[in-house]
Amino acid sequence: MEVFGSRVCLLCAVLFVIGASSRAQDVAKIADSPPAGVVSPVALEKFSKFDERTRLLVDSELGTYAGLGYKLPHTAFGTSIEHPFSLRLEAQGAIEFSADRKLSTNDGHSVVTSGKAIFWANRYFGITAGASYSRLWTSQFDKAAWHPAPGVVFRLRFLGSPTRMYLDYVVPTGSIDKHGIESSRLQGLEYFVESRVASVGPMTMRFGLKWDVYHLLEQGNPQCDGSLGGLVTCRRKSDTTGAAALTLRFEWLKNASNILY
Repeated sequence: MEVFGSRVCLLCAVLFVIGASSRAQDVAKIADSPPAGVVSPVALEKFSKFDERTRLLVDSELGTYAGLGYKLPHTAFGTSIEHPFSLRLEAQGAIEFSADRKLSTNDGHSVVTSGKAIFWANRYFGITAGASYSRLWTSQFDKAAWHPAPGVVFRLRFLGSPTRMYLDYVVPTGSIDKHGIESSRLQGLEYFVESRVASVGPMTMRFGLKWDVYHLLEQGNPQCDGSLGGLVTCRRKSDTTGAAALTLRFEWLKNASNILY
């Protein structure tokens, strides 16, 4: 985990240097036309304004992770930060706690930390580079994994609300840990759409939907399934599954419910 932390710190330092140099180049707004169908001519003025403030958020979600071996329902709580260095570059970080119980042990809890960098190619489309580190504790075993996740992000208005839509691809990682547990080699697509929907006192409320589709490997026999190298004589079984959740987040910004971010 110390290695992961040092990588995150190094990434933040690099983003800060790049962001500082690009800020001077972004004094003028990015002069791209909005995509057809996203906004009416009456609302063009709204699209010329972007929220460049640092955003601190309190996060919660409710859904199902049964496809990943957890009991219903899935709940999680955490905090996150979004920091635009310029109109082109943004960094995000988050930490999340969940008391979801594993089906196999009927107990457990987990913590997930994540980071993401966004390069905005224009006003409405960006390229992302992210990674997450998850740690699970149960009465019978502990398990940890990290997952790189490149992707894309879109800015738009949905029913008039400022919205972001993310699509990431989770890259498979891992082998066998110290307990002899094989990595599931999780990979797949993660979709997340979120809108600013209302201002509540000193905060702005966001509502979102997560929907993930994964391919993973079941536990096998490392002596013959190729995990330790050599000839594969008992290939591991694979499965396609998914997860879904509704998210509710509050950011500490007043009157931001109508501003693109």
